[in-house]
Amino acid sequence: MTRLGIAAAALVVLVVAVFAPVRHHEFVDFDDPTFVVENPHVAGGLTGANVRWAFGRDAYAATGGPLTWLSHQLDVELFGMTPGPHHVVNVILHAVNAVLLLLLLWRMTGLVGPSVFAAALFAVHPLHVESVAWVSERKDVLSTAFFLLATLAYVSYARRGGGLRYAGVVVMFVLGLLAKPVVAVAPFMWLLLDFSLLRRPAQPKPRVWRAFGGGWGRRLIVEKLPFVVLGVAAMAFTLSAQRDIGAVTSTAALGWPHRVANALVSYGAYLWKTVWPTDLAVFYPYPAQIPAATLVLAAVLMVAISFLAWRTRRTRPYITVGWWWYVGTLVPMIGLVQVGSHARADRFTYVPLIGIFIAIAWALAEFAGATRVRQRIATAAAIAAVIACAVAARAQLATWRTSETLWTQARTATGSNFRAEAGLAEVARRRGDPDAAIAHYQDAVRLAPDAAEFQVNLALLFVERNRIPEAAAAFQRAVDLRPADAESHNNLGAMLARLGRTRDAADHYRRALEISPQYSLARRNLGLALAAGGDVTAGIRECLEALRLSPNEAQWHYEVGVMLASVGQIDAAVAHLRDAIRISPQHAAAREALARLGK
Repeated sequence: MTRLGIAAAALVVLVVAVFAPVRHHEFVDFDDPTFVVENPHVAGGLTGANVRWAFGRDAYAATGGPLTWLSHQLDVELFGMTPGPHHVVNVILHAVNAVLLLLLLWRMTGLVGPSVFAAALFAVHPLHVESVAWVSERKDVLSTAFFLLATLAYVSYARRGGGLRYAGVVVMFVLGLLAKPVVAVAPFMWLLLDFSLLRRPAQPKPRVWRAFGGGWGRRLIVEKLPFVVLGVAAMAFTLSAQRDIGAVTSTAALGWPHRVANALVSYGAYLWKTVWPTDLAVFYPYPAQIPAATLVLAAVLMVAISFLAWRTRRTRPYITVGWWWYVGTLVPMIGLVQVGSHARADRFTYVPLIGIFIAIAWALAEFAGATRVRQRIATAAAIAAVIACAVAARAQLATWRTSETLWTQARTATGSNFRAEAGLAEVARRRGDPDAAIAHYQDAVRLAPDAAEFQVNLALLFVERNRIPEAAAAFQRAVDLRPADAESHNNLGAMLARLGRTRDAADHYRRALEISPQYSLARRNLGLALAAGGDVTAGIRECLEALRLSPNEAQWHYEVGVMLASVGQIDAAVAHLRDAIRISPQHAAAREALARLGK
C-alpha cells in the first residue's frame, strides 16, 4: 500500500476512534424533531410523494436541499427511526470528507506530509463535532463531500482541460448545491486556487489584477460564470423560502452596523476557538452590545492577517490560500444576512477551517525544512496537535449524547442563554416535571422577552398546572408580540373564558377568525362563548359552522347537541349526540345526554 493509501486508512481509523460513541446517541431536541423525527416527509421514507416534496420550495426553508432530504428519507427506509444509524451515516460522510481533503491537497501540491496533517486536523477538530454529531446537520457533511469532489474535478480540469472534465465539475457542483446551497462559494475558491497553488496563468504577472487584463485572466473568469449563476440562483431561492417562514431577520430588527460588528468579532472568535476550543455550545446568543475594545481588536486582527497574506502571496502562497479560503467560505454564514437568532455557530466552520488547517500544515512543513532535528520537532508537534484535538473532540462529543447534556453544556459555556433555558424546559416537561419546566421557561422569557414562542409554551405549562391567571398573562404577552397570529388570539380567548370573561374571550376569537376564517377551533370556541354569554342561537350557528369545517370532532357534536336540546330542537340534538358516539364510542357524556332525552 502506498503512503497515501496508508494515510487515508489512518484518517478513517482516526475518525471512527473519535466519533464511534455517536451510535449510542439520541436525537436531540434542536431541529431533529422538526426536520427528521416529526417530519412526515422524512418519517414516511422514500416514497414518490416525499421525493417530490424534497424538490419543492418548502424543503429549502431549512437551508438544506433535495439531496439532504433524500438522504434522511433513505436512512428512515433502511433503519427506521433508531437514532444510532442516522448518526453513523454522518460519521461515514465525515470520514469520506477527510479522505477527499487529503486527496485534494495532495493533488494540488504533491506533498503527503502536510496534506495528511491538514486532513487530520479537519477530521478531529472539536469545532467540527457539531456538524458530525447532529443528525440535522447532515447537510454540512453531505454538501462538503460534493464540494470537495467538485474541487478535485476542477483541479483535473485546470491541469488537463477538456469538455468532459468541465462537465464533471458542473455535475459535482450542482449536486453540492442540491445538498446545501452554500456550495455556491466554490467558484470563488477555485479562482483563488488558480492564481496560487494551481498557477494557471501560463506566465503569472507580478500583480494578480494585471492578469485580468490578458487572455488567461478573462478565460479564468468566464469559465466560472455558469457556476456563479447557478450558485446565486440557489442562494436566492433558499433565502426566499426562509423569508417566507420568517427565519430571515429584517434590517429594521437588526441593523447593518450591528451585523458588520458581529461578523468581524465572529471571524476573530472562530480563530480563537480553533486554537483554544473550549466552552463550545450549540447556541451562542446574539450579543445586545459588542464592547468597543473587542470590535477594534477583531478589526485589527483581520487587517493584519489580510496584509500578511498579501505581502507573502509569492513567497508563502499557503498563507494567502488559507486565509482567503477561511474568509471567503464563511461569508454566507457570517451573519450579514441574519437567519435565526444566533450570533455564530461552530458548524459554520466545517469548510472554512480547511483554509486555516492548510496554513498551519504548510507553515509547519516550512519550519521543518531539510534538517532532521526540525523535522522531528515538526512531526512531534503535528502528532501532539492531532491527539489534543482528538481528545477535545471526544469530550465535546459527549455533550451531544442527549438533549439534557447538550443544553446543560450550552448554558454552562455561555452563561445567560435563552435557547438553552428553553431546551432544558422541554427536557423537564418530557420528564414529567412541569414546575421545573416553568422555571426554565421563566428564565427564557426573562432573557428573551420578545420570543412569543416561549411565552406560548410557558402559558401552556401554566394551564397544565391550572394556573389560569398566569396562563392568560403569558398568552396576552404572546398576542402583544404576534398580533396577527390567530392561534395566539384563540389561546388567550380560551384562558379569558376560563376566568369568566366571556365577552373579552369572544373578542379574541373574532380576531382569530378575522386573521384565519377557516380556523375551526376558534369558530367552535366563539360559539361556546356566545352561548355562555346568553346568546345560544348565535352559539349554535358558530358551532355548526365549526363542525362543517371539522366534521369528525366528537366533543363538538356533543356540545352543539346539548345546546340544541336547550332550545327545544330535540331531533337535531339527538342526531349530533349520536354522531358524537359514532365518532367516539366511549363518549360517556353523549350517552348520558341521550338517555336524559329518552333516546
